[in-house]
Amino acid sequence: MVISDFLKEAAAKYPDRTAFIHGEDRFTFQEADQRSNQLAHALLEAGVLPGDRVVIFNTESHRSLEIIFGSAKIGAAFVPLNYRMEQRELNYIFKNCEPRAVFYGRQYEEIVQKGSKGVSSIKTMIPMEGQGGYEAFIEGKSGPGKVMFPDTTPAMIIYTSGTTGPPKGVMFTQKKLVYREIHGRKIPGEGQGLTMNVLLAVPLFHIPGIQTCLKGVHSGATLIIMPQFETKAFFQIVERQKVNTAILVPTMIKMLTVHPDFPKFDLSSLFLIIYGGAPMPLTTIVPAMEKMPHCMFIGTYGLTEASGTSLPHQDYLPKEGLEKREIPPRLVSVGKVVPDMELKIVDEKGLELPCGQVGEILLKGEGIFDGYWGMPEETARLIKDGWFNTGDAGYLDEEGYLFISGRIKELIIRGGENISPLEVETVLNAHPNVAISAVIGIPDEIWGERVGAVVQLKKGKGLKKKELIEFCRDRLASFKKPEEIYFSDSLPLGPTGKVLKKVLIERLGIS
Repeated sequence: MVISDFLKEAAAKYPDRTAFIHGEDRFTFQEADQRSNQLAHALLEAGVLPGDRVVIFNTESHRSLEIIFGSAKIGAAFVPLNYRMEQRELNYIFKNCEPRAVFYGRQYEEIVQKGSKGVSSIKTMIPMEGQGGYEAFIEGKSGPGKVMFPDTTPAMIIYTSGTTGPPKGVMFTQKKLVYREIHGRKIPGEGQGLTMNVLLAVPLFHIPGIQTCLKGVHSGATLIIMPQFETKAFFQIVERQKVNTAILVPTMIKMLTVHPDFPKFDLSSLFLIIYGGAPMPLTTIVPAMEKMPHCMFIGTYGLTEASGTSLPHQDYLPKEGLEKREIPPRLVSVGKVVPDMELKIVDEKGLELPCGQVGEILLKGEGIFDGYWGMPEETARLIKDGWFNTGDAGYLDEEGYLFISGRIKELIIRGGENISPLEVETVLNAHPNVAISAVIGIPDEIWGERVGAVVQLKKGKGLKKKELIEFCRDRLASFKKPEEIYFSDSLPLGPTGKVLKKVLIERLGIS
């Protein structure tokens, strides 16, 4: 079985049920299956073979989902990229994954054309809109016929910047994605005769977006697609489409609950919000539960590379607790490990720690990825005896609830977006007036964290904060550039010359 079978089976069971809604466009499961067949046929004619990679560089639409399932029908791996990345990142990824076909939004044509130069693997580049674009590419095509390939064929590659070095392509095979969906935790209402209207508000280049897509199609749900998350549009879609399920990151939930238009919309259809991708502050979840008492919340912890834990709704604050402001300890946990996964906490020597002691979180099981694309040494470094070293720090209580204490990795998570400090530091250090820099996360109620930088200038050199931020703006995606810059005469260094960030954070009084 491969993931495209989810759509094929849904088309057989619910041919006339609406599968995808994007703006004014609506497609039934039967229509969606046929259009993905046309796309698969067109890809084959363009020379895309099993094992090849198909890149998507655009905001989300029904066509994005057709590309996912159409690629799977011929054994090609779909590679959804962050349309906000800058030129250098895209150049590296194109060379790393060597795509055969690239689908892109017209507004991103320049960056995609530049990124494709010198990448001989690319044979087909298709704009998603307009004359000579996607619709013309699939027009008149039928099914792809029977294409044979093993279920160990790569199905998806999602790029994550990680904490050090260049972006890493997290790869999943067809077999792994099918297993994760079929054996994964069921959501309330699924398979109980309830018509699921699921809002796809998280982009497909994040693993929750892919999981929403696959789970929605597999369960016969209607997927309502947001091209990009926007607060007022969220309200309007939920009210108009009677959305009952949404997968969000904490920053999105915060933006919704503090928006002045929140009371103006009827959100009573929402009965479930699943969140993850970043730590959930109490200052976000408690007001959200107060303002949406009709809605269940399920918290999750995981990484692009691995499934992790889930905090079910029954462990949340009851209504009377909200009124009394009694915060149960488990509300700040991320729950228990999900089925078919194991979790342990280890010290720096890899020895398992008892309950209550903080160490590195390790995960093992069927939810672990199949490796980093083209990076076998990095894969072997982080997966040992089946255990994936997350780089995150935490501890378990006596009943197996996980509490996150921070990150052993220095990853900054801004609104659910992973940002590598090393990448930002590399840009800062490239400025001719900068001697050394250290990038840190600054706590923020809306975004979770903002990017901060401490900079030591070269002797005799001067530089204004605004100038340095503009320097970064031209070389980094907008969400990665520093928002706060502190100048220092010296940075605390360890014996190897590495900046002691813990000391630096204490010195700045950031907590």
